[in-house]
Amino acid sequence: MRYWIGPWQWITDESVPGPSWNAPAGTVAVVDLRNATDAGRQGTTGDRPIGFFAGPDTLSLPLDYARIGMGDCREIVATAQMRNLWEDVTGYRPGGAMLVDLLWDQLTNGADVDGESAVAPLVPRADGTVELLLGGHSVVKAERFGGRIQGAGRWNATLRKQLRAQFARQFDRRQHVAEKVLGNWVAKYGLGDNWQHLVPPKLRAHTQGPRKPETTYSDVISGRTEALNAGNWHYYTTSQNFQVVTAGTYLASGSGYRPAEYISSLSSDDMYSEFEWVTTTASSGPATRTNDWNTTTPDFMHSQQYSGQGYITKIINGGATNLANAANTHAIGNVDRLTSDGSGHTLAVNSVDKVSVTDTSIVGYVQAGFMFAVAAGTAQCKNWAAADIAAGGPVLPALLEGGIMRGGLQELSGGM
Repeated sequence: MRYWIGPWQWITDESVPGPSWNAPAGTVAVVDLRNATDAGRQGTTGDRPIGFFAGPDTLSLPLDYARIGMGDCREIVATAQMRNLWEDVTGYRPGGAMLVDLLWDQLTNGADVDGESAVAPLVPRADGTVELLLGGHSVVKAERFGGRIQGAGRWNATLRKQLRAQFARQFDRRQHVAEKVLGNWVAKYGLGDNWQHLVPPKLRAHTQGPRKPETTYSDVISGRTEALNAGNWHYYTTSQNFQVVTAGTYLASGSGYRPAEYISSLSSDDMYSEFEWVTTTASSGPATRTNDWNTTTPDFMHSQQYSGQGYITKIINGGATNLANAANTHAIGNVDRLTSDGSGHTLAVNSVDKVSVTDTSIVGYVQAGFMFAVAAGTAQCKNWAAADIAAGGPVLPALLEGGIMRGGLQELSGGM
């Protein structure tokens, strides 16, 4: 295997779903190293439009891709030359013994909690494990979450911001979503009874404490028609011709993106979203981690089927990046499921995993839905469902008491 750091490619033809950012042709693994602003651009590169790419030994890429190793990233010893190349391209000089450690360090110590000045950090899965997935490799590195979050003060503020957003939604308050999200964090981050600092001060009198974070929603849409932003769904504001038909299926007509978001929140951004195909006429799929879609610049993860390939795609500020794809036979009756768990995202078809990728850009959104990117005609699906992935990280009393690790949970609980 060969490894490079270099630019994403903006493709507007019909060779891929798009217009969109894509990895160089022939590569089999990618980790996006852009900040949120650059990832959300459409057709313009920004300051550091870069990714980490891997491909077979026979693959050659242009000179604007810095080749940093050949072999297996878990076995390639990191050298000063590698670190120099990495720093020249990314602006950050990573540490670590092996090539995989350089990438891990970029996504932890070299990350920015808000994803503004640098790539956002790796976050733990619902079970408390932090994983780094690479296509063609599977999991190349994994650790139990130990409270190591660079920039802990801002991370703490980010979690409080997420909680405040749930309190702000009228429906969510009735469903105690904020308390369920808090319950998920207690389990995921191993907080035990040390959770009060995550509640915004003005809201502490209004919360009843953590609740059991298990939420499941499903909607067969049987026997009714819904217009824009009616019933159980929010539709992206340009989708005036997106409706629900009486046959019990979602339908989109015309052209362009047609996302829909279920109005009720889950208890975690570790979730899955799925549906069953009724037709096969669109580049479409279930969506996870959707933000407020009453906006013209939505953020979300989604899968899609296109030209015999299943894709995992992210949308930031309306800009699309195709992160990973694998061969798949698209058929009526297939059930597509997209799972977002920590920084890992997996597309499964009929319960068989097709493709997985690591991406850190979109976190904190606890809604789900689906997306149709329609070129022409109509597309339909039914039996949509979404659910939390049960959290269960370990309680870490040593960290809670000692705070000896930089960015540890003791720091997370301080400064309130």
